Amino acid sequence: MSGTVVEFPRRQAQERRLTYSELSRELGVSVRFLRYRYREGMPSEGLDYVGRRVFLPSRCREWLDRRQRRMGRTV
Repeated sequence: MSGTVVEFPRRQAQERRLTYSELSRELGVSVRFLRYRYREGMPSEGLDYVGRRVFLPSRCREWLDRRQRRMGRTV
C-alpha cells in the first residue's frame, strides 16, 4: 500500500474569550464602563454557552485606543 500524507494547517493559539467581569479585571475598568462601551460599539464575540457576552481582549483594547484617539486623548 502506498499513499500520501496530507498535513493539515496547524491551529493557531487562540486568545481566551473573557466575560464582562474578567475583561474589567484585565483592563482595570469597571463592568459598568464596559457595558456602556459595548453599547457604543465595542466589539464582542457573541454569547458563550451559558449566555454571557464574551470579548477578545486584544480587539477591545484596539477599539478603546481608537476611541481615545478620536476623542483627542493620548493613549
